[in-house]
Amino acid sequence: MGKRISISIAILLAGALLCVIGLFAEPAESAAKDRSVVDIPELQMKHVALVEVLAVNAPAWQAGSSASGQETRTLHVTLRLQSALLGELSVPAGGQLEVPVEQSRQRAGIVWDNPLFWSNRELKVGQRYLVFSQQTTHDLAVLFQQPERVEEVRDEVAVDDLRFMILHKAEPKPQQADALAAWLHDSEVSHTWYIGAYAAALLAGTPADQSAKLRTVLEDRAHEKLSENGRHGLVVGLSQRMNDKESADSGLLKLLTVETIRSVVGNESAATPQSKKIQLDTVENYLPGIVGSERARQLLHGDVLDRAERVRTLAVVNQLSGSGKFSPKNREALVALAGILENRN
Repeated sequence: MGKRISISIAILLAGALLCVIGLFAEPAESAAKDRSVVDIPELQMKHVALVEVLAVNAPAWQAGSSASGQETRTLHVTLRLQSALLGELSVPAGGQLEVPVEQSRQRAGIVWDNPLFWSNRELKVGQRYLVFSQQTTHDLAVLFQQPERVEEVRDEVAVDDLRFMILHKAEPKPQQADALAAWLHDSEVSHTWYIGAYAAALLAGTPADQSAKLRTVLEDRAHEKLSENGRHGLVVGLSQRMNDKESADSGLLKLLTVETIRSVVGNESAATPQSKKIQLDTVENYLPGIVGSERARQLLHGDVLDRAERVRTLAVVNQLSGSGKFSPKNREALVALAGILENRN
């Protein structure tokens, strides 16, 4: 009798163990799949949708209580879904819907943190927006009313860049890196911030021998294959993943150093507001890390810049350091860079 009870207990314990294993098996499998998803915000979203504004009916502002000084209104916005790039939506591509969009504002002189997403943004008829959301709902109206963020679409390149990233997001990272290298090699357009940031994440998250093709394309032709904003995305992405530059991968440090310097120089002959913004951001946030790194300084003492680019860089850096546009700390970084370039070994 005692032996039969012992066998029964053993069977029960084995069953319980199998249940516990079953509970953890699916999350472990999901975690393995998740490791292939590149760690950039766009690929962490539940939904990415491309919409077009067809009409905006904007009523007059309505005053709230005199004490609050707040005014509100509800826009009636007609949207057309052009494409659900990521996630499923209840509206088919080409479908239209009416979306009530709440706005609020305070009287002049009152500064506050507005909780309504569209309050400080102008919805324009004919404008297309990329809508990013972490919500699980399939209701496009809800996603549009309170998105994670939206971006105006000015050309198709940004949309195509996102499509490419989303198409390949479930593949192993080495496979994504090879696919991106081949796509960039054959591309005849300059790609956006999205691809620059995506490339940085792939390079930093994939062993060098498994991302060699992508490294080669960017080392040789980043200035052709990435727009100015795309190269800035590459610089920001690599910098964020390379906190300790003294122990960083030498190839990635070289790429980061060169592209940081090129972002500082920019295109002075055809400077746009965006170019100036990129230049300012680079000098303030990324150049100090380069001139403060012994290994990066050694690279600049070497031949990472050819003679013509070195001369041009030095001229621009001297101009910037004497312009009065930068803080004392940022001017120190510019002066340090000039010193490195002038005292090349």
